[in-house]
Amino acid sequence: MSALPRMRNAEGVMSELKALDPGTHITLNFIRGLIRSGEIPVVQAGVQKLVNLDLVLDYLANQGTARPIRYTTRPAGRAGL
Repeated sequence: MSALPRMRNAEGVMSELKALDPGTHITLNFIRGLIRSGEIPVVQAGVQKLVNLDLVLDYLANQGTARPIRYTTRPAGRAGL
């Protein structure tokens, strides 16, 4: 069984980024823009949009490389069941 993903809303992602790097220049609006644009996969939980924190960190770490990460969404359905 794989580890449970660290799912966070935009504010939670920002809080974790601030804890990792207190001097970060990444803003809450930037994180919300990534979510809104579909750059980061989203799980809808009621009215909240949750993202995997580790995917956000991977995305941010790889955007300046020759092969930036582009996530694709899975077809709707019951994954893994």
